[in-house]
Order: sequence, then C-alpha cells, then structure tokens
Amino acid sequence: MEKKTIKKIKESFYNFKFSTAEGKTDGSFVKKIKSKTISEFNEKGNLIAYHKFTLTFSKIFPSTEIYIYDDYENKLEHQFYFNGDLNYKYTYTYNNGNLVEYNNYSSDGTLNKRGSFINNEEGKVVESLFFDRIRGWNRKNIFNYDENTYIDELKRNPLIDCLENKSTHKYDDRGNAIEIWVYDPDGNLSNIHVYKYDLVGNKIQYSIYAPDLEETYNSDFVYDADGNEISGSEREKKGDDRTWYKVYSKFDERRNWIEMKMFQNGVPTEFHLRRIEYY
Repeated sequence: MEKKTIKKIKESFYNFKFSTAEGKTDGSFVKKIKSKTISEFNEKGNLIAYHKFTLTFSKIFPSTEIYIYDDYENKLEHQFYFNGDLNYKYTYTYNNGNLVEYNNYSSDGTLNKRGSFINNEEGKVVESLFFDRIRGWNRKNIFNYDENTYIDELKRNPLIDCLENKSTHKYDDRGNAIEIWVYDPDGNLSNIHVYKYDLVGNKIQYSIYAPDLEETYNSDFVYDADGNEISGSEREKKGDDRTWYKVYSKFDERRNWIEMKMFQNGVPTEFHLRRIEYY
C-alpha cells in the first residue's frame, strides 16, 4: 500500500526587490534569500522537526524546533534551539489523552511558565490556570458548556477571583467557531466576532461588530478546488483596506503546490518555492 504521508517540506522564501526611486517593486527577486525552512513529519503526519535559516544583515541565524510524541500521538516535548544551543523547552502531561499540564523551562532548567487544566468526563476543559515566573499564578479560565456553545470566564487574578472578561462561544457541527460574544467585567457587551464557512469547512468570512452592531472589521477569503487560499481582503472602519491574492504556478503530482507568488494591493510581495518528499 502506497504511503502518501508527507515526509519533508523544504521551503525557500523570497521578498521582491523594491525600487527606491519610484517606491514600487520592479518585479525582480532579491538576490539574497530571506529565509529557508525544513519541516519534517513522521509517518502519522505529526511535525517532528522544524528548521529555519533566517538571513538578517548578511548573517544567517539558524533555529530548530524538535517535537516528541508518545505512542498515542500526544505531544510530550517541544524543544527550541537557536544557533545550536537549547533556548527553552515545553513538556506536556496527559490523563486519558487529555492535556492536564504543560511546563516551559529555560535552558538551565528554570521554570518559566506553567499551564494546568481540569477536564470533565467528556474530555473538555472546565478550568485552566496559568503561571509565569514573574507574576506567579496570574490567569484563570472557567468554562461552562451547552450544546455547540461554551462560556469562557477569564480571571486575571485567580487568588482574588477577579473577573476580567467573559465570552460566549458558539460552534457549528464541524467544531468551527461561528460566533464569539465578548463582555466586560460588568457584563456589558464589548464586541461580537462572526465567522462564516463554505460547504467543506473553509473560513470565507470573519467580521467584528461593536455593541451597537456596527461592523468595525471584515475579511473575506476565497479558495481553489484543492483548498488553497487564493485571495482575500480586509476592511476596517478607520479606512485601512487591504487586498491580497496568491498565484500557485506549479503543483507536484499529488496536487500540493510547490511555487506560489503573493500580491498585496496589486503589488507582488512574496515568492515561495517548496520541495516536498513523501513516504
């Protein structure tokens, strides 16, 4: 049986060269590459390594992220290396497949951050607590669930039980968020986030509304037959509008794109070149 799982993706990222005389792109590529990345996956499709080489001021800065999983595909550890040295790492603990705690350590073993989670019988998080080295335990979330809906109460200081905000989240049958209503500590509506999707679950619209239901932000997304995002637009009340589109010029034999050019407001800004290896 042929394995179609992606084994490795090598991607090169270029910026377009801008003409200082006219303030517009001349359509040519920068000779020095912006960055290169290598993503490695295991046969189950989990990311196991991510290497990035960034060019800044004619110097290359390498970083590597390593991911370790158990036999049930739960992520156990996430290590981040910069210039070959361990910078920090995350460790994760599970109970019956549910995340119950994560810890972030610096390279010398100092605990920087911790997240603790309590789950109900369905495996949904009902309470979360967050700690960092500077502020101590500084955030608490309480979740209450109904059918396709949950309420998230955020408390910045769990020790004095002070409510910072409250939000109601509604989901469709696929688990996609369709509405988020955010309230301030006094129970007044702050804003509403609305999401729309196509028949296969791709997000096609995201809007933010003020309490008086005036739209303050809107974005739209368009996809091709392979599910690749090909265009989009953003509009804000203050008048900052932006449009973008992507041109996928080449695909491999399995219909994964390997060359893509991105435009913003009609001007070419990025070029991506990928090489994909399969199991």
